[in-house]
Amino acid sequence: MQNLDDHERRLSAAMARIIAASDRLMEPPPAASQPEAENDTAAEVEIARLSRALDEALEQNAALSGELASARERRAASNGTLESRLAEQATRIDAQAVALQRMRMVNVQMREALRSLREALEGGVADAGQINRALQAELDGLRAVRRAEVADLDLLLAALDPLLDDPDPADLSASPMTEPDDA
Repeated sequence: MQNLDDHERRLSAAMARIIAASDRLMEPPPAASQPEAENDTAAEVEIARLSRALDEALEQNAALSGELASARERRAASNGTLESRLAEQATRIDAQAVALQRMRMVNVQMREALRSLREALEGGVADAGQINRALQAELDGLRAVRRAEVADLDLLLAALDPLLDDPDPADLSASPMTEPDDA
């Protein structure tokens, strides 16, 4: 981003120089106290110098415009990458939320089945169907916990992938996952 600002600043300065040079070309020459021939030669030299300066400024302008365009392309590519990573993270978070909701629903079913089984045992009537429902609710609960753990691990792996792809020690030391020193 700073590179883009630098390019824009340099481009603006080049344009200011171009405008100043063209303004000087448009100004009427000062009243000369020198002979006419010296004035013509001096004016031609000044015009040639200003033409070279204008050409250089135009070349700089073209170069800076190219650099600015490439910087904008890099920024757009970077933004596209970040947006795709953000979309992937949102999808993973949604999956985790669904797994958590399933786990909550199964826990409610398990509590209800266990309450029903407890009431049957207190009444001295143990129904095999109630025991099966309680066991099925427990199995469903374990499966829901497993799916939630898988969703958590997927989210964690997705967060670690960029770090594993580009092992820059400076990035790893600045990571929020590092433990603070107790010294």
